[in-house]
Amino acid sequence: MLMDAVQANDATLNSLLPAYSIFADLQQATNIHCYLVISGFLSSIEIATGLIDIYSKCGSLESAYKVFSGVPEKGKDIVLWSVIIASYGVHGHDHYTCLVDLFGRAGRLDEAYDLIRTMPFKPNHAVWGALLGACVIHENVELGEVAAKWLFKLEPENTGNYILMAKIYAAVGRWKDAENVRHMMNEIGLRKKAAHSLVDLGTNFFTLKV
Repeated sequence: MLMDAVQANDATLNSLLPAYSIFADLQQATNIHCYLVISGFLSSIEIATGLIDIYSKCGSLESAYKVFSGVPEKGKDIVLWSVIIASYGVHGHDHYTCLVDLFGRAGRLDEAYDLIRTMPFKPNHAVWGALLGACVIHENVELGEVAAKWLFKLEPENTGNYILMAKIYAAVGRWKDAENVRHMMNEIGLRKKAAHSLVDLGTNFFTLKV
């Protein structure tokens, strides 16, 4: 097409992209990606969705995620979400954490939680941690409490989980609950680890706690 000086359009590219998915050649996927960026066609939601599918077929989830992230939140339709979810699903359960993070950052916390509940295996601390992190961003107390409850069981000595839950409570003005979480830390002897610095004073070194 380019050699014959034929001008491509959305319809042409939408019919062409599935062929790249079939061949699953990462180099060719990169080439068409470059063309779509330069030509401005990647701004089309249909084209972006097709490119994500191509990268998925090539096994490059990182590239698929970058394309997905480049689409404005308001422009992400159900088809785009379905393709990115299917991409992670095809490549194994280790990517559930990424999916929860994706949903969480987009503010789709209920869907993130539904995904966790339907996982074919027991969610680990990373999955619950992704949900708790999203709850901090969106100040969701209810799901934050669910995630924190599991995290307190799975990694009771991780001070970060307690601090994040206290932060959610404080953000919505529930100061007593925030203080209760801090008391929980005190009761089990948890403290944020103090930072240490070595100071050279001539021939002697001294350790300072910050």
